Order: sequence, then structure tokens, then C-alpha cells
Amino acid sequence: MRVGMGTIQDMARPFVNKTGIGRAMRHYFEPAIKRALGMRPAKLRTPRSWHESISDAFVWRCDEGFMTRFDLMNLSSFLVPQRAGRERVLLILFSQDGSEIMRRTYNLEPFSIHPIRVDELLSQGDEEYGTFCVFHERLGEGKTWDFETCILERSYTSYRNQDRCDLWSYVHGCCNTYVLSYDFTGERTSHLCQRAIEKQNFRPQLRFDDCDRFEVFISNPLRSVEEFVLRVYDQRGQLSEETPHRLSSLACKKVRVDSSGMDKARIELECHVYMGRPLLFKYYQSHFDVLHS
Repeated sequence: MRVGMGTIQDMARPFVNKTGIGRAMRHYFEPAIKRALGMRPAKLRTPRSWHESISDAFVWRCDEGFMTRFDLMNLSSFLVPQRAGRERVLLILFSQDGSEIMRRTYNLEPFSIHPIRVDELLSQGDEEYGTFCVFHERLGEGKTWDFETCILERSYTSYRNQDRCDLWSYVHGCCNTYVLSYDFTGERTSHLCQRAIEKQNFRPQLRFDDCDRFEVFISNPLRSVEEFVLRVYDQRGQLSEETPHRLSSLACKKVRVDSSGMDKARIELECHVYMGRPLLFKYYQSHFDVLHS
């Protein structure tokens, strides 16, 4: 009987996936080989276990009159509503240099929502801005899944400035996605973002010459120290400003760009992050806008 290559792979896959060798190949070796050969380079590592939780790295800020709000939701209730159960949610705050500054745990009932305010968690005079991650763990009898999946937190973050507007401005997800996974059993985090071999150029698809000031929040989702180069172009496409920024892992940097003549039209961010999109704040006379394009 002749056995084809596809049959051999199908026979070996269940054994490989259940062993430490399989997890190592999937998490480290396979992405590295693809990147080296340029074969559909893997931008993300997979979690070590399907029971881990994944989170984006959201930007929080409490500077210049800003407040940051995030609504914690029982996500597993929406995923499997017929078996909705309680969740334990872990919030981890990081400072602008990437160091962990706080952890908070919340218990959520099925289909419940718990709003949190980052500015209320911090004391006066603490860090001005940084990043945070949110991880979910199912509790009770339905703790394990019947299928291969991980709970991923990519919800909306909202910002409000007491000097400009009473309304909250929302932005979905964050600058960098699928950043960390968390193992509640081992209480450890793992980086999921892969570093691109070649430099990547991210160009937001919007113009900035309709406001006289805007801010660019750059964050580093990689485990290594990285350099980010921000370039600002005028209305004619000529380079107006170029500034390098060296960030440690999970660090965040606010870059303010003044454009009193409304002549700064576009920006470009160069780095080794595959999806290195920054968070953008545009300021107008009576309000502000937040987006990542």
C-alpha cells in the first residue's frame, strides 16, 4: 500500500500537537523557518495552550486632563451563551517604560459588564501614560472548552478630556494586536508578536492638515528593545520632521507634533513590527478625535 505525504502528515499531526515537541515547533521553530525562507512569514506565535488568554496592548493615558475607561465584559458568555459561566479577569498595567506597575483581579458574572477607570486606579502624580492588557479565565464546571480556542481581548478603549468635551471617544482594539498570552495556572505571560527581519513602513490612511496639533502614541509589542522612526511630511510630500525613538518591550512613547500652519499632512512609522500602527490623537478647537487608521 502506498502512503502519500499528506497521509503521513495527517497521521503524525495528532501526536505532534499533544507533545512538547509539537508546541515548540508551532511556537518557535515553524515561524522562524518561515521568516528565514520568506515563506508567508508568521507574524504571530500561537499560545502554548488553548486554555491561555490573549490580549492586545491597549494605551491608557492620564496626562493633560485625560481619563481612560475600559469596559470589562464576560466574553465567554458571548462565545458559548448556552453554557455561560463566571469569569476571573486580570488587568495588568504597564508604565511608559514597559515595566509592570499594577495588577487587579475582577470576578464577572455571566453576561455582565464592569467598567474600570485607569485614572481612578492610579494615585495622583503616578505615571502619565502607558499600556495595559486584559486576560480572561473561565471558572466553575465549564472552565475547559469543547473546542480549540483562546479568549482574546480586543474591545473598545474610551478616552475623555475634561478640558475639551464631556463625551467619551472610543477606539476599537489598540495600536498592536495579539501581544501577550497569559497562563493562569503558571501565572506567566508570553509574547506572541514576531519581529520582522526587514523594516516595515506603516502609513496611516488619513491627513493631519485639518488640525493644528496631533499626537502619535508609539508602543513596542516585541520582547526586544526596538527603534521606531517617525517621519512627518508636509502637504507637498516633503519630509518635515524625522525623529528616532528607542523603546523597551511593552514601552509606550507619546510624540507631539505641532502644526500651527496646518502644514503637516501625513506621517510614516518605520520599525520591525509587522503591524506597527500608532494610536493617534487629533486636536480641534472644541474637541479631539482618537483613532489608529
